Amino acid sequence: MSRCRCNEIASIGRDIDTLNTAQTRLRSMIDRDTIKNSELGTLAEDVAATFQPASVSRMATEIRNMNREVATANTGLRNAVVSEITRLNIRRSSLVAQDRAFHRNS
Repeated sequence: MSRCRCNEIASIGRDIDTLNTAQTRLRSMIDRDTIKNSELGTLAEDVAATFQPASVSRMATEIRNMNREVATANTGLRNAVVSEITRLNIRRSSLVAQDRAFHRNS
């Protein structure tokens, strides 16, 4: 026999809200990273006249490598959050169906 799932549904709802907040913050962080990467690229171009070309090239490579690492980490984290939200929504749908059946039969 099924049982009331109201508390579990509420708990999953809170988890989804928390993950949605995290997803929003991640999106903001990714946007800021994109802006900072662009600013760093501009900075590298601005100092090109001051440094020897080899120094500028090394600096630009370092900037690209650091940004690639940050972007990869951000994307991986964002994908993990989205996957967890999807998993929790599926679980919540299942619990809602069970809960409706329980309340209909009790």
